Amino acid sequence: MFTLYNGRMKDTEFLLTKSMIFVLLLSVYTGAFAHRDVLSVDIMEARNYITAREMVLDGNWLFPTLNGELRIAKPPVPTWITAFVFRLAGADNNLAASRIPSALAGLIMLAGVYFISLHVTRSKKAAFYSVIVLSTSYLFFYMTRRNTWDIYAQAFMTAAIAAYCRALPAKEAGERILMYALAGLFAALSFMSKGPVAFYGLLLPFLASGFYLFRLKPVSFSGLAVFSAVAATLSLLWPMYIYFHETHSALSTAASEASAWADRHVKPFWYYFQFPLMSGLWAVFLLPLLVPGFSSTRLGRRRAAFYLIWLVVSLILLSVIPEKKDRYLLPVIIPAALMIGEYMSLLTGKLKKTAADSIVLGIWSGISFSLAVFVFISAAAAQLWFGLYNSMFFIIGESAVLYAVFCLSASFLRRETDKYIPLSVTVFCLAVIVAVPAAESFVPDKDFRVLEQVRADAASGYKGDFYGDLSIKEIWAVGNKVRPLDEFIDNKTKDTAYFITRGELNEETLSSMALSAEHLKTYSPEERRQWNFYKISRKK
Repeated sequence: MFTLYNGRMKDTEFLLTKSMIFVLLLSVYTGAFAHRDVLSVDIMEARNYITAREMVLDGNWLFPTLNGELRIAKPPVPTWITAFVFRLAGADNNLAASRIPSALAGLIMLAGVYFISLHVTRSKKAAFYSVIVLSTSYLFFYMTRRNTWDIYAQAFMTAAIAAYCRALPAKEAGERILMYALAGLFAALSFMSKGPVAFYGLLLPFLASGFYLFRLKPVSFSGLAVFSAVAATLSLLWPMYIYFHETHSALSTAASEASAWADRHVKPFWYYFQFPLMSGLWAVFLLPLLVPGFSSTRLGRRRAAFYLIWLVVSLILLSVIPEKKDRYLLPVIIPAALMIGEYMSLLTGKLKKTAADSIVLGIWSGISFSLAVFVFISAAAAQLWFGLYNSMFFIIGESAVLYAVFCLSASFLRRETDKYIPLSVTVFCLAVIVAVPAAESFVPDKDFRVLEQVRADAASGYKGDFYGDLSIKEIWAVGNKVRPLDEFIDNKTKDTAYFITRGELNEETLSSMALSAEHLKTYSPEERRQWNFYKISRKK
């Protein structure tokens, strides 16, 4: 039994039919796995990949390195997981494989959201819709395709909160202790993924809001002791090891990271007020739910307060930090997904809809329909433009989108809310699956991947150290350490090496340093952007 819209309902009406299982699997696949190799590698992802590559090649598992230099600014768990995948895949430039770890972290987050919702609402239907909402949210979709530290930290903390919730109603002492220990383990994994970030932005707001939920009873002292002991012990193992072996580097890195919160990527306090956009199309439902009167009337006063306090406290805590990036809003969309998921479960049930509910549903359906039509026309145009009209993938995909739009229109006209909300999700997912490949040619900043040809050339004949003035992303593409040229000049024990640079090499400058250069190859995806590869030697 649980409190819902002006009364009590039993969660016996929700049957997980084949069609609902299909919508769930389609949502999770679209959100976490579909076309995960399309986005170009960004600088944070490149750092993770280079560090993981050097773990595999050089064995630097406890002392991570980035391009040959000690890299302890970020904890190692995400990089360890990525390095393990590199070993299995045999390469670090297969993005479909390299982003599997972040996709799996997304699955952990979805599982955590399911069990949190189940504890809060006692409704499998609300938990089911919460998973669908989160998996199809824009920021979740984006972060599962970025193998960086944020998705791991927030996913493990979501799992920790889920285990914490599971411990509260447990009747057996052994089960409670086990759940508290499991929560401590996930909290430690979160800390070992990105330090205290998720403790601050996700766990603390959850605990603050929990006092407003009648089912969230105070923890026992023994349970709290188990949670704290496991979390603290496992969290501090690697940092203490680094501190005792690299004390100076550890202290300087900690000071640098702390100052970064205040002087890097500084944005105004209100920058995060855009957070509804991070939910993507679900912002249509989120915006009215942010109004206390609207949400409390539908979700009940206690749970509406629980969700809103969690969300607002998280938003405030993140906003007071001067450093701001869109991806830091990931913890905010978790309570948003829980709130929207419960609202969806009511809209598709026996909730007596008001005019406001009908307007929200009408806007949602209109956007879904318009998006599907736009994707259908755009994808068809892309097929003709890029010569893909004979591709079975696009033919089947376009047919599926068209059929889903027809079913959506029919259910909307018949006012079958329990059908056209899942159908809207289906339309959105199919539209993404069909449209993304057609849009791949427009993805920016992929030219540097032409440097991956260096890997094959190096395997066939380039034997020696690499030097150059490349960016982190370019170093990842090259597949080898690329050190500054000054190191070669200072190291008199080496007579030859390879040098990579954008544009032309200044041979007069080299000659003044008693070096000669032999041009070997030009890597160029287009005329206006090219990289030149040289063999440099000391003059006798």
